[in-house]
Amino acid sequence: MLLAAALPTGLLGADFAATIPASSWVSPVCIEGTYGSQVPAGVHASNRTLQAAVHQVSGAGFYTNVPLLPGASNPVTITGDSSARISGNVAWTVLDIAGKNATDTHLTIRRNDFLALTATGAQKVAILEGSGVDFNFTGEPGKIYPVPWPVQGDYRLLATAANGDRIGEIAVTVVAIDLSKTILGNLGFNNDLDIGVSPDVAAGSVFYTPADPDLLAVSNVHVQNTWSRVTITAQKLAPSLLIARISSTSGPILAVQKVAAFTIDTSQLNNITTDGDGHGRGEIVVEPYVPGLTLMVTMFAHTSTFFGGAKSFTVDTSGGPTSLGEPGFFNNMVLDQAIGPASDLHFDILVPQGETSYCVSVNGFQNYYRK
Repeated sequence: MLLAAALPTGLLGADFAATIPASSWVSPVCIEGTYGSQVPAGVHASNRTLQAAVHQVSGAGFYTNVPLLPGASNPVTITGDSSARISGNVAWTVLDIAGKNATDTHLTIRRNDFLALTATGAQKVAILEGSGVDFNFTGEPGKIYPVPWPVQGDYRLLATAANGDRIGEIAVTVVAIDLSKTILGNLGFNNDLDIGVSPDVAAGSVFYTPADPDLLAVSNVHVQNTWSRVTITAQKLAPSLLIARISSTSGPILAVQKVAAFTIDTSQLNNITTDGDGHGRGEIVVEPYVPGLTLMVTMFAHTSTFFGGAKSFTVDTSGGPTSLGEPGFFNNMVLDQAIGPASDLHFDILVPQGETSYCVSVNGFQNYYRK
């Protein structure tokens, strides 16, 4: 749990709202809000002179990560159009390692978050130690240290007395995921997405939500060793966003990535005309054009074949020939101005003498990251 009980939601009319938490274990603090029906030209967040970028996550939503000063009450202001503003105070809670144990005190945070650390105790010398790749930290008792966590991994922080006795220990898991490229979603179909999570033990601590449930459905999140399998379903032929969160479905935002919805039109395959030698041309249209989509096209249940007698082939919408050497997708065909350019693929089909039918299946998949 990273955020303490929240202050009442700031509200300006019905268009501009945000919840500013009373305290946070980490800096920056993740704050989410809504624009309402009108998206303003600009929203700004700040803590005194510390500025924070504001990111739009839906037609009416935004989030920001506001940096804090440790221990103090940090005045946070989120400003919208026409000087509309929401204000509150956030205390960056100082974490005292002394007297704690790693079993009871285990924090899960985002990569590049900061913790405000100290270790108190009369007549004691405290040493704070962190173990992990390219990361080590030591400190003095009683002082407050804003400590960054730039490398994902599992850590132990120790507080030690002058005689070497351990007087406190906490555990910290620093999480990172790979959502580095646009996600592709076949409209109306379930698409399994494998997302790498690091460290391995943190896969169950990452939760996935849609920015707009009207555009994207997210379900069947399964932890598979070092990665999460997420099922997404594009609900409309419009761009949407997948949000990854830490600790819960309402936790701080870890990453956001665009989901590009598309359709695969195979209707022409129902009306292929063959010549006297049994040769015909199949057509598949992907609309709108999305790069990075691989199609597996398979002939089954009959003696008909593709080019060269093959029973299957693959092709990528990003360009290049099919796996059989035929020309690949033509990516600049416009069928609907509102949707944008489509991708068009033509390929050979051979129906041998005596054969009366053919059956073709088309499956699209994205080679997304799996650790």
